[in-house]
Amino acid sequence: GKSGMLINARTETASRRPTFSPSWESRRCLLPASAYYEWEHIPQADGRKKTGRKFRIAPSGEQLTWLCGLYRMEEDIPKFVILTRPPWEGISFIHDRMPLILPGDVADEWIDPSVRAEELLSHALDIMDFTAV
Repeated sequence: GKSGMLINARTETASRRPTFSPSWESRRCLLPASAYYEWEHIPQADGRKKTGRKFRIAPSGEQLTWLCGLYRMEEDIPKFVILTRPPWEGISFIHDRMPLILPGDVADEWIDPSVRAEELLSHALDIMDFTAV
């Protein structure tokens, strides 16, 4: 991506960061997806990470996923970031982060500014199905 372009924000800190806190309160969005893809990040002896296999990852038993994001307007164009969180332990070997994914039954609440985002975090889907592709 372009230098300086933000594509992810940490769920743990977004509410406190000046860049994201207004969006955390009132500009939350959802990105529908059947799955997401992640390349395995393999730690090397020198501390760097080598890219390994590519995986298709989706919440177990879900046909449609809702990736949580935040947006802001820049020159009348919405710009968004996807919120990330520590991974479910079963996929931590792939990457040290994963998207914040909510089930459909609380998706409407995520985009409702009258609902505090913190109240919905406990609904995040954890258990993932994953397949190397």
